[in-house]
Amino acid sequence: MMNFNELSKYVFLGFGFLFPFCFLTTNLLIAKTCLAIFVLLIFTLQLVESYKTKEYSIPKNILIVFLFVLFLSSLFSKNLLISLFEGVDSFFFLFSIFLAFVFSRNILKKKEDILLFIGLLCFSLVIISVIIVSGAVAQKFYGMIEPLSLLIGVTLGISLYCIFSRQRKFEIIIYSIFSFTYFCALLVIGYKIAWFVVSLFAFFIFWKKTKENDFSFAKRKVLFSLICFLIFFILFLTPKFINNSIIFNPSISMGESSLIAFNSIFQDVKSFVLGSGPGTFNYEYARLFIPINVDQGASGLLTILSDIGFLGLVIFVSVFVAFIFNGIKSFLEKNSETEDIVFITTFVLFSILIVFRIEIILMFLLFVFLGIYEAFNKKEKIISFKSLLVAFIVFFIMSSIYFSFLWSEKLFKEASLDDLDKAINKTESASRCFQSTDYYIGLSQLYLIKSADIFDNNWDLSEDVKEQKEENEKNMKAFASQAEATAERATVIDKYNYLAWQNLGLIYENTSYLVNDNTDKAIEAFNKALELSPKNYLVYIAKGRIYEENKKIDEAKEEYIKALEIYPNYQGLKEKIDSLD
Repeated sequence: MMNFNELSKYVFLGFGFLFPFCFLTTNLLIAKTCLAIFVLLIFTLQLVESYKTKEYSIPKNILIVFLFVLFLSSLFSKNLLISLFEGVDSFFFLFSIFLAFVFSRNILKKKEDILLFIGLLCFSLVIISVIIVSGAVAQKFYGMIEPLSLLIGVTLGISLYCIFSRQRKFEIIIYSIFSFTYFCALLVIGYKIAWFVVSLFAFFIFWKKTKENDFSFAKRKVLFSLICFLIFFILFLTPKFINNSIIFNPSISMGESSLIAFNSIFQDVKSFVLGSGPGTFNYEYARLFIPINVDQGASGLLTILSDIGFLGLVIFVSVFVAFIFNGIKSFLEKNSETEDIVFITTFVLFSILIVFRIEIILMFLLFVFLGIYEAFNKKEKIISFKSLLVAFIVFFIMSSIYFSFLWSEKLFKEASLDDLDKAINKTESASRCFQSTDYYIGLSQLYLIKSADIFDNNWDLSEDVKEQKEENEKNMKAFASQAEATAERATVIDKYNYLAWQNLGLIYENTSYLVNDNTDKAIEAFNKALELSPKNYLVYIAKGRIYEENKKIDEAKEEYIKALEIYPNYQGLKEKIDSLD
């Protein structure tokens, strides 16, 4: 009879090796799809295996309480669909990695399986490091460099630990080659936080070797581990050595992230306890700063505080405080290479959340290593097969909706590469699959372009084709009406989204030239956008433009001045104001 637990192990090991390669592309949909398929497959195999015993063991950990708080936060969110499926800290994503936490505890129990998983992960990052270094020679860089560099930093730390702890020369040589490859890749990338990650690992190695040798610095391993720590810490503090064309993703500062998080939770009691909702960090950002495309803060913990609230952050942090307290005690008292590597890796991955944003692969590995460490403690709770089946049905339903969302995202991205009619068809299909504000905003703009296109073409027709002109005018009005309807629909779906209201104002402004006068509606929509995003200078400019078109010069000038005060570098705006005098 087939052993589904053994099959689960091979799937887990294979995924651990292959998953990092998903980040060699900038298309995050690939990684999201692979993770969802992996968890669903493992869940299916574990469900079949548990059917034999009619029970299943899960770790005794308050992470399940965090998951419950996350679900409550999603229910009371500013946007339910974003909180459940779209956000970087969405309920579905964290539910998926929570399941990975549970499954890793039950599947990777044996020491040899754990070391094989770590070895495969290290080997995959060696290949990725070679790709990065070879790409640097050709001045071509691949994928999501920042999370990959942090992951390379983690595997460099693991390799260093193996060099200092292994006795066989062959293994030391292999891990030395791995370490050199990682080191070259990190030098090429030059991402500071990656050196901080390695220095954390080096510190733990130094601490361990110092204790093993009774704090004698005369011992070679103690001295070398200290040198390693100092080298990596100095690399963290100094500028990068190699100039290249790598451009890191622009991120908001830690100060801005803190201001947003604390401003968010102190709005009301609900926001303090449950936050604004997973995936809604950009709403809070727009309330305080000039809006840009920001979906999370500079720190993962600050994003959790803003989105999930104080209660969620306290529970999440307490999980790792308890882990660190027990882990350090075990780290100092025991002499187990496997436990040490798992403990340090988990500690470092959690530390990354303090100084870096939430990333899929880093969060996945954090929960997997935490699950592996839970297996050492042997604290578990037995649940019935029926309970596991209910959880599977819930996850299966959510997965089906999530795959619908991923398919919609694919269509929406493809639409930007097609001609107008095909783009409209694909965006319509995307909006039917998943009710996303972005799809309706995009669709309204496409309808408006189509309407304007018909209007322009109508001028080219001669008077002897009167019927054709009338038909075109009818189609133009129909598309203009559709533009208004879809823009209005976006504000209904997501009434807290300033972009939806800003887009509605722009649609009304433009359809005023094509169909009916909607300037009053446009001003009303723009005012709503400013309530949600007070520093949105583009909205002030749009209002000024409408007032100017309607010969309300004083009002127009007032709006333009407000925009200039917010963004003094806007090209041509000062000249526009001067021309109105």
